[in-house]
Amino acid sequence: MKFEELGILGASLEECFYCGNSLPAKNKEHVFNSCLGGVHKTSHLICDKCNLFFADIDDAFAPLACFVMNAWSFKGERHNKIPEIRLEDYTLMPGAKPKMKEPKLDAVPMEDQSFKIHLTAKSKTEARKLLLDGELERLIGRPLTEEQRTAILEGIQSASKQEKEIGPQAIPLEINPQKEYRSVAHILLKSLALVQPGFLQSNLALSIRNFARYNKGNWKEFAVDVHQNILSREEAERVLGVQFNLAEIYFSGADGIIVGVLTILGRIVKSVIIGHGYKGPDKLIAIYEDSIGSGIIRGVSFEMKEKCPLFSIAGQISEEQLVKDAQDIVNRSITQDAVLAELKNGLSRVFKKYTKVTCTCVDECEELLCQLVKNVGRVQNREINEAEIKTSLKEGLDYLVIDYIGKECSNPSVQGLLMDTLGRTLERFFK
Repeated sequence: MKFEELGILGASLEECFYCGNSLPAKNKEHVFNSCLGGVHKTSHLICDKCNLFFADIDDAFAPLACFVMNAWSFKGERHNKIPEIRLEDYTLMPGAKPKMKEPKLDAVPMEDQSFKIHLTAKSKTEARKLLLDGELERLIGRPLTEEQRTAILEGIQSASKQEKEIGPQAIPLEINPQKEYRSVAHILLKSLALVQPGFLQSNLALSIRNFARYNKGNWKEFAVDVHQNILSREEAERVLGVQFNLAEIYFSGADGIIVGVLTILGRIVKSVIIGHGYKGPDKLIAIYEDSIGSGIIRGVSFEMKEKCPLFSIAGQISEEQLVKDAQDIVNRSITQDAVLAELKNGLSRVFKKYTKVTCTCVDECEELLCQLVKNVGRVQNREINEAEIKTSLKEGLDYLVIDYIGKECSNPSVQGLLMDTLGRTLERFFK
């Protein structure tokens, strides 16, 4: 395999690769859209007219991106703050922390003509206010006696705070496949233009250009389900978590096809056919940018010296699959990623505190891993025994003590071992 670091050559374009208007444009265009965390922008890819046109489809994945940003507590360049997400009963604050919109009061009639009171509020003050405003009396249809009122107030005073875990949510999502895949095609073409500007003006890219810019063709002609045999996404996720955007362009001379895979914030993955009739060497071009504000974009190329399938097309994509995929991203953000983000923040604090691996450091890491497994269990309405969790974690943590005591906590192998140990434990309890 031949590896090459690619230069960013987009500035060499003198004409918009869509319409042929002169460049540079007056306004700069983001390569990866700003609503998706993109920062790098240039005036040497498309003209102002085309840039303005794409404003209508650039936000196709913004709602899903907001769930990812919310779970991992970061924001894109366009956002004033970390996105907060409004659900039916809650607002998801950063880290997918639920905040009730309104207090809930319910009175269940019993056989003896009494009522069982269920009251959920953000604070004891809010609970008392709900009672004193007469809402409970309106609900049960009669006034409370002074004795009943005192008993309820005492119950509120003695109540303990409970953390509410949000489980999977059936959230209505608006899916526009045509708009989504035109946006995917546009981002992939901009990314490719940065490193191979001449390719965009060839006939190989004509159909995908016309689809992205002029809405010619149906999304089903371009959308595919791709199985990747080389995953640069995994390497990016290991280093950057989810805070990256990645365009992978696969060239297959054997199949005569070019396929693009777009990864948005490490979670939203969409693939399209870029062109047919390719006759060159098998290779992968990857263009990526972290989404935490650096604005640095990089390109690399992997060219195969021997025939080796870089990818395979598993099939076409249905609209039903798009809806399911979107719902899976939402629920992963709420139930898994937010918990994982909290763990990573906790590990960062431990590593900053100790800098080198010690037995005490490993003990604190164990507590964090154990807490994460219990949190995942609560989300899924399961109580996991702490002793069983620690037994499952023991092998990996023992290995950490034996091989890494005294070594730097920043060592990628240390963090990788912790994540592998966690992964095996989660697989054991949540197959």
